[in-house]
Amino acid sequence: MSKDSKNPLDLEGLVDVAVEAMRGEEPSAAEVEAASARVWKKVSVEMTAMAAAVEHRAIRSCDDVRALLPLLVAGTLDDGRKLLVEDHTRSCIPCRKQLQAIRAGRPVAPSAETAARARVEAQENRSRLFGWLAAAAVVLALVAGWFTSGIGRSQSELMQVVGVEGQLFAVEGGRLEPLVPGDWIDGTREVRTAGGSHARFELADGSQVEVGERSALQVQRRRRGLQVRVDRGSIIVEASEQGSGSLGVSTREMLVSVKGTIFAVSHGSKGSRVSVIEGEVQVAQGRNRTSLYPGDQLGSRPTLAFASFAEEVGWSENGDRYLQMMEEFSALRRDINQLMSSHELRTSTRLARLVPQGTVVYAALPNPTATLSSLYQLIRERLAASPTLSEWWSELEGDGDLARLDELVASIQELSGMLGEETVVAFAPGPGGFDFDGDDEMGLPMVLSEVEDAAALRVALRDRLAELEAAIGEQIPVILLDGSTTTVPALSEAFYVWVGEDLLAATTELSEIHRLAGGQETGFVDSEFFAQIERAYRQGAGYLGAVDLQTIFAQVLDQEDASERRALELSGFSGVEHLVVERHQHGDRAFTSAELSFEGQRQGMAAWLANPGPMGALEFISPDATFVSSFLTADPVAMIDELFGFVRSEDGDFDAELARIEGELGISLRDDLASPLGGEVAVAIDGPALPVPSWKAVVEVLDPDRFQSTIEILAVRAAEEAEREGGSLTIRPYDANGRLFFEIDADAPDGSAISGVSAHYTYVDGYLILAPSRALVERAIQYRDSGVSILTSEDFRSLLPTDGYVDFSAVVYNRLGEAVSSFLDRLPRPDGLTDEQQARMDALLAEIAEQAGPALYALYGEDERIRLSSNSPSLIPFAGLGTVFGLSSMFGELGDLATAGAPWA
Repeated sequence: MSKDSKNPLDLEGLVDVAVEAMRGEEPSAAEVEAASARVWKKVSVEMTAMAAAVEHRAIRSCDDVRALLPLLVAGTLDDGRKLLVEDHTRSCIPCRKQLQAIRAGRPVAPSAETAARARVEAQENRSRLFGWLAAAAVVLALVAGWFTSGIGRSQSELMQVVGVEGQLFAVEGGRLEPLVPGDWIDGTREVRTAGGSHARFELADGSQVEVGERSALQVQRRRRGLQVRVDRGSIIVEASEQGSGSLGVSTREMLVSVKGTIFAVSHGSKGSRVSVIEGEVQVAQGRNRTSLYPGDQLGSRPTLAFASFAEEVGWSENGDRYLQMMEEFSALRRDINQLMSSHELRTSTRLARLVPQGTVVYAALPNPTATLSSLYQLIRERLAASPTLSEWWSELEGDGDLARLDELVASIQELSGMLGEETVVAFAPGPGGFDFDGDDEMGLPMVLSEVEDAAALRVALRDRLAELEAAIGEQIPVILLDGSTTTVPALSEAFYVWVGEDLLAATTELSEIHRLAGGQETGFVDSEFFAQIERAYRQGAGYLGAVDLQTIFAQVLDQEDASERRALELSGFSGVEHLVVERHQHGDRAFTSAELSFEGQRQGMAAWLANPGPMGALEFISPDATFVSSFLTADPVAMIDELFGFVRSEDGDFDAELARIEGELGISLRDDLASPLGGEVAVAIDGPALPVPSWKAVVEVLDPDRFQSTIEILAVRAAEEAEREGGSLTIRPYDANGRLFFEIDADAPDGSAISGVSAHYTYVDGYLILAPSRALVERAIQYRDSGVSILTSEDFRSLLPTDGYVDFSAVVYNRLGEAVSSFLDRLPRPDGLTDEQQARMDALLAEIAEQAGPALYALYGEDERIRLSSNSPSLIPFAGLGTVFGLSSMFGELGDLATAGAPWA
């Protein structure tokens, strides 16, 4: 509040007076100590009487935990609270010290809460008037600060009443205040309709909301946009375009996020239901996210059966229009799905037989022109013929967007009748091989496509080239060939485009055009790389990519020294042959398969991935896990022997250094650490991922006694190191519910390697289960015992690829994007951002949210190959595959080489 305010209460002056009074009336240390003693004595005397109330107290802070410590020592806490309090005291040093003091019968220093009570009591004895005055001033200052600071968003004028039929009220101080058209609603008031009434509102973002009878709702401004909370009843929302934000509608059971969509939400005693009329709706129920489209409906509980749309929107004054829109959009959706799924996968091709000799990169993709033009024509005819939706097209025609869109699609449609079903891009090294050093030999790129109408295609290409040259004002080094190619000069900086009777070819090498014009194949058809490509086609191909890694790595090895060659041999990739990746779309699902083949048996680190087998570790992971990574390895002893052998070949002093390290540790890394392990590992974020991840690790241990002995020996060494840093580290065994557990507890200065380390683990049927708390470990065991685990999760099962494998060698299941998106959505809007900075921030968060869907990758290790299979909702071709195989940088370099071969690069 400014000093110029007409409010007679001078808040700033009042605060100054109160603060000065408090400073002048500060109690002495003796008075505080005496007051503390009186408070603690009173608390101690009344402890027994308060036990029942304290035992049911919510645990939200250290003071809550400390209030329960006497009950813990007395043994009167129930098992659930006992477990929570014990877990807290293991990770909280002050609470643990107070627990130890109570157990030892020592006086306990008053907690922050107790000390606060003592100060209040002392202050009351000295000056009760100034104490209350100061408290009132501080509260007023805080309230004023909240509403005037940038932290709190303005909640005023969020929704305006447009129309009322019957009675409409706002809840004001426990009373119902009538509302009429034109009234504004802020974010602090709930709105209700009476029986037989309904109302219409316009939100501050332009969205329209219609509210049915006996409904109650409230609107608030959130970081990403407005959110309507439906406490009961039914609403229909016509959401405006939200830009980078979104409009949310929530009930107690679900959250709906939309942009420019029409949908209905009902909430009652039996649950919540969402019905989509137009557009796409994202519905979140806990950690589950569902996309709904026109005609779709989702209930929050199994007891809510599908309701007819006439029942859901029939009460609306626009009910007939909504029903017609839903029916038309549903029909359009069915037609689009049928059109998109009508194209069969290609099972053969002749283009692969025509690529240059020595091709090492091959990519094939279906020609999308026919599908795109057909899809556009279908949408335009359907929507333009709809009386309900034709206004959309009239708006497009009015601003000229429709004319420009028609021109673009017409150009595409012109080509769709001239080309065949597939285009191939190939890349072969030049005469001097790959140019890894940036010399002139950049290699040989080639583009091939089948042709349906050669004459029309030649005219279209010539016209497009002339238009492009006219637009940029200079000649482009592209030479169109449509007859004899023998009289064309071979230029060093030209891109030749030749259209034969049934083939289009584009390349930088004129001799390749001569070869294709003569109908000649190359020796490529006799290569094993060609055989791999043909096998991929026979299984069905959508988008297909293949790389001859054997040829590429051979040249890399020739350019590297002996040490780097041995390192590549250790990795096992010196024996790699080919990588073939296929991806196709069916509806809203993407199916991906990849195969990395080797020359003979897998060797080195490439062989460390075991063959597919059962994964018992997954049985300890819950169905709600946010991230899971599980894998099977070869014999750990064989792996460490191979690794030590490689290091020994590089370093003649390795054995002496290994003996020194093992002597200091007091164990054999091979016999004591690797030998007890079984080769199965799973790690997961199984619980809240943010702000502190609830992680879990499950490791197969075949000899628990020996492995535990090794851990304890290593713990002794770690404790000695911790002592030198002024801290401590202990592993304490303890019994809980008849099972032996171990607690790892580290107390070290900040910045230490073991600072904050705290974990619990136990051994169960050949597995070690490790987590931050015993509660998480016990829940993991309960998942396995009950048979309810990640393996029974519908989300997990829905993403499993369709193939002939019963088990995996490795599997990665990732829903972290959902958790991150949810967390970011709850962050307050930072102060001081410009409109441009805020727009960029919102765009980034929106992109994260769009990519937040779950994903699953499954790896299968075979004797001579590694296969990857993925089935996910992602629409991005080949997303993540380079990362999975660690080949993204190599693909990037190959792409640079291929692009550099073009004269315009």
